[in-house]
Amino acid sequence: MKLSIIIVNYNVKYFLLQLLGSIFQSRTSFPYEVIIVDNASSDGSAQLIAQRYPDLVYIENSVNVGFSKANNQGIDIAKGSYILLLNPDTIVQEDTLEECVSFMDAHLEAGALGCRMIDGSGHFLPESKRGFPSPKVAFFKAFGLSSLFPRSKFFNTYYLGHLPEHDTNEIDVLTGAFMMIRRSVINDIGNLDERFFMYGEDIDLSYRIVQGGYKIYYHPATTIIHFKGESTKKDTLQYIRTFYGAMKGFARKHYSGQKASILGLTLNIAIYFRAGLAAIRTVLGRFGLPVIEFVCISISLWIFTQLWALIYYHDINYYQSALLTVNISIFSAIYILCIYLMGAYDRLYSWLRLLRGIIAGWILTAAFYGLLSATMRPSRVLVIAAGFLALATVMMVRVLVFRLRKGNWKIFAEPQNRYIIVGDHNEGSKVTELVQLNHPRYQFQGYVSSIQGSLGSQIIGHISQLDQICRFYNVEEIIFLSKYVDSTEIMRWMTRLGQQYRYKMAPDRSTSIIGSRSKDLPGELYTMDIHYNIDDTFLKRNKRLLDIAVVFMLFILSPFAIWWINNRSGFFLNAISVVRGRNSWVSYSGSNRELSFPSLRPGVLTPLSIKADVTVTESMMHDADFYYARDYTPWKDVIIIFSKFSKLGNR
Repeated sequence: MKLSIIIVNYNVKYFLLQLLGSIFQSRTSFPYEVIIVDNASSDGSAQLIAQRYPDLVYIENSVNVGFSKANNQGIDIAKGSYILLLNPDTIVQEDTLEECVSFMDAHLEAGALGCRMIDGSGHFLPESKRGFPSPKVAFFKAFGLSSLFPRSKFFNTYYLGHLPEHDTNEIDVLTGAFMMIRRSVINDIGNLDERFFMYGEDIDLSYRIVQGGYKIYYHPATTIIHFKGESTKKDTLQYIRTFYGAMKGFARKHYSGQKASILGLTLNIAIYFRAGLAAIRTVLGRFGLPVIEFVCISISLWIFTQLWALIYYHDINYYQSALLTVNISIFSAIYILCIYLMGAYDRLYSWLRLLRGIIAGWILTAAFYGLLSATMRPSRVLVIAAGFLALATVMMVRVLVFRLRKGNWKIFAEPQNRYIIVGDHNEGSKVTELVQLNHPRYQFQGYVSSIQGSLGSQIIGHISQLDQICRFYNVEEIIFLSKYVDSTEIMRWMTRLGQQYRYKMAPDRSTSIIGSRSKDLPGELYTMDIHYNIDDTFLKRNKRLLDIAVVFMLFILSPFAIWWINNRSGFFLNAISVVRGRNSWVSYSGSNRELSFPSLRPGVLTPLSIKADVTVTESMMHDADFYYARDYTPWKDVIIIFSKFSKLGNR
């Protein structure tokens, strides 16, 4: 066996299918094997791969053992003279395997090899070639100097920015996304260090390869796509802590004395600095717009009251300043809270959700007004006008946000997402159905044939004219059919057309389309999968709020309500578990918790709790859970909770 390809998968089954399709389209002159190690995926990867590729070696772990250990599981049973560690969210060209093996055969001093990588928008990924982390290198990367001077040998040693993208060169570090290693080298230096659960293992292995007297090469004669962000989510505090923590582990292992101390200090500073930036970004992303809208609503209400006092009472100081400020602040906070609870911050331009939030805020402010004493109440006109002012203010803010993000004022215009499909038009109907299912407003422009002379009413040209077609039809998205357009051709067009378009790929016989808009965003996925309402952030949040509201309501009413509950001690234990976030009042049936429905906390009651005196079967539980997840609204929980009020103490 010449080559063993080892892929560690974790919940990216559609990306894995696309990768396998590209591997088996490879043109090779040697035998190879593919070994998949699954780190306890919960998305049905094992079943899907067994159905599509029953002859593959598939190791299914019951727990996530980490990237290093999973790769070692594959290495231990691999038969190839070369080992290729490959991420599941990648796509290889038809010549990638042959080109890399030929290079290794011709360069006996090479211990490992990497190739050129681009992201899902055709942009070159600088981590295709890297240098070893030293105190200086770590400092420049952590504080962004490597990004400010990307071509500098001094500032950007981490990404070896001085080395040309298209030249073969000896380098220090390969990325774990694509790393071809000679089997004899692994036998000499050992497997991946399993102390590196995630990140750092590629740096450690590269360092040991070089220390063992072997060379590492960057060979850009072939290119792969790496949909960064799918295997791991990188813009989080957890990622920063794990990534720089892994680099600290590398420093402790391989450096000593003053160099190790300085590098450790630098990495500690980097962790706090980057974590601080991430925290600020998270806070601004989560609370920035609500705070801005709160301030703007407050200002609009204050201006209105001043004008009303001047026009109606002929006295601009008619209202007590301090009292007015308190009332306006409370009114504004109520509106922002209601807008949030109605999900209008999850979907900024959902005007229906915004309107629901404003109406709910109107009702609550009116109720709040009614509870105030006569001396504390603001003018009734303020209560009436507040809803109109809040709606107008929030809409104006969001129009400005849209302008800043999109560069135009067409927020109310029908979105013009035009797309074309490149490949055989007879096979493209399934893809158009898939796009329409996920994005009903997308506009299909036509098929670009991969075969010269193809005829059809919806064929708008040949692939050789793709650049002119994209300009003429003002296309935003290009979908390639992998069965008819090979990955080499796809990558060539992605590089040629650039980042002004979005690119997707549809594997053969697949119910998914994959792609990514940039190296910083997770891969995008269109699938035939069912949409579950319970997976909506807005509904998940409201389910949690309902759980807590029920606890507090029952606590207040407990002197009376407790007598209708069968197991009183169990009820109090359940209430504590719900408040602590360990349980929900309503969830799936016990035997269906491990199925591929969106995850929920274990429940006290289930959708079948309202079925009295019925023999419950596995099929009934599955169906009830399916419809509960798919059609979920908080009212479902309310109905179940109050119809089976006496069962809230079930344990």
